Amino acid sequence: MFSKPIIKDLFSRYTLVRLYSDYLPAGYPPNPSAEENSAFQATFGNNQRPFYVILQPLQDGKFSVVASYDEGYIRDVPAFIDFLKTPLSAVTQNSANSGQMTAGK
Repeated sequence: MFSKPIIKDLFSRYTLVRLYSDYLPAGYPPNPSAEENSAFQATFGNNQRPFYVILQPLQDGKFSVVASYDEGYIRDVPAFIDFLKTPLSAVTQNSANSGQMTAGK
């Protein structure tokens, strides 16, 4: 599904991050550990794998949760596309209203 052109295009507008919470693949630094990553994921109230979340970085080094996709295995492709599109539409609308560029590739 991730090879579909629409999904690839939407993903290209985000910075993609993988959080390994079961194990760390060979070659990855040992810190944070998979257990620490799992504890971090639990702060979102969801320990499902995979778990998709869109975060907005804040100036203080923290972040806000923009959206989360609650279905681990993606069965509803149109719903997943909407999950990716909706935050981008809000950013585009805010940019038009403020005259500032607030998102990009």
